[in-house]
Amino acid sequence: MNIYLIRHTQPKIDAGICYGQADIPLPDDAPQSFKKVISKIGVVPQHIYTSPLVRCEQLAEAILEKTSYQNPSFFTDKRLMEMDFGDWENVAWDDIPEDTLSKWSEDFVNEKVPNGESFVELNKRVLSFWDELLTKKAEHAVVVTHAGVIRALLSNAMNLDLKYAFRLGIDYGGVSCIEVKSPEMVLVRYMNR
Repeated sequence: MNIYLIRHTQPKIDAGICYGQADIPLPDDAPQSFKKVISKIGVVPQHIYTSPLVRCEQLAEAILEKTSYQNPSFFTDKRLMEMDFGDWENVAWDDIPEDTLSKWSEDFVNEKVPNGESFVELNKRVLSFWDELLTKKAEHAVVVTHAGVIRALLSNAMNLDLKYAFRLGIDYGGVSCIEVKSPEMVLVRYMNR
């Protein structure tokens, strides 16, 4: 099974704002960006999975509309949501108290964001989704989600310690592929193109 991990396109939000599970809309020109993403996939998926946040759902729906596979499965799954940044949602990074931000930055894997979650908690829910996905029969599946989720999936597939996950650059509209040959054999094409 080839699993294409796709990050949503650029949302309509000012630079420097912390957002995770905030449901940020897309700009009016988003359909143009969707075309570029769809051209990167180059396969016909039998299954399409998406985070329920609008910035992912709209792209997933555009992929569904363009696929030539008859009746592909379309699933919305909350486990694919970005990290919950709790009290920091929609707050400028510069306005987050330095002591709190520093504490989290030093160990973002285990440290919970105030009233949010840690990266290890995100990883746990994402791996629950992954285990379920691997039970599905398909040649190609598309997962439209967020940078944090993709970093967790790629880190696990590459046996990379989660503390290094943020070294993986995940661009808006970027596509990577995990090829699962068997439970023991996983190939990663970290394309981020």
